[in-house]
Amino acid sequence: MERYHFTLRFDDDEHSLTAYEGLPAGKVGDLLVALSSALNLKKSTSLVLSEVRGNCYALQLTTGSKTIHENLKVIHKQVSENDYRGFTVEERNYVHTLKSIIGDRLSLSAYDESKEFKVQVQKITIPKNPDFYFETASVYGIITSIGGATLEGKAHIGINQEHFKIEISPTQEKVLLIHYKKNRIRLNIKKKINFENDRIVSAELLDFEILSDRSLSESAEMFRSIHPTGISPDVTDSVMAVRNLRHGENN
Repeated sequence: MERYHFTLRFDDDEHSLTAYEGLPAGKVGDLLVALSSALNLKKSTSLVLSEVRGNCYALQLTTGSKTIHENLKVIHKQVSENDYRGFTVEERNYVHTLKSIIGDRLSLSAYDESKEFKVQVQKITIPKNPDFYFETASVYGIITSIGGATLEGKAHIGINQEHFKIEISPTQEKVLLIHYKKNRIRLNIKKKINFENDRIVSAELLDFEILSDRSLSESAEMFRSIHPTGISPDVTDSVMAVRNLRHGENN
């Protein structure tokens, strides 16, 4: 199997680092854990610390995956340029870890085995990020809760397939009350998301569409009226029975 090597070489102005006088084990551990998360490594993939070299403090990382090797290049090239556009939460965490290790004393060289790829990191400057960003999305589900904590407060709805509340207007509340625990709905929402951890802070309903005019209880009642004794014992395919029922509704 072909193996790809990538080196993270730490040094200072006095070249005082060696394989025996290098980074503390705790910092190396933090670095490798953060890097593994940034690369989104799975259990089936492998990136190992294969060697620690002297005349500096150089960590050689080895992998059998060309994709991981290329991702190492991309991440460290962007770090060397202080360009963090498009970085995931895990990649940003790796940059913060790297910055805490380098500080004002160390520098980092990152290169592959041939040194055809080589970048230098003298100082990591992380721009101040916005606290939040906004994203529009569509969600689907049935309303499981609706209302506000007070009569004057803002109303929210909960959807059975989502873990966050969605703010609604008084007009939307009046319409959606009719469909509470009844119809499946498609909701277009605007999400406010924490920039650092990508968690949804709040959500606002823009518009919605009712996907079913008949409630679950109404559908069940109709089923009972058509099949008062239940599904016949000779019905072996319940999915097909439901499809036939729906077909009958449309005729």
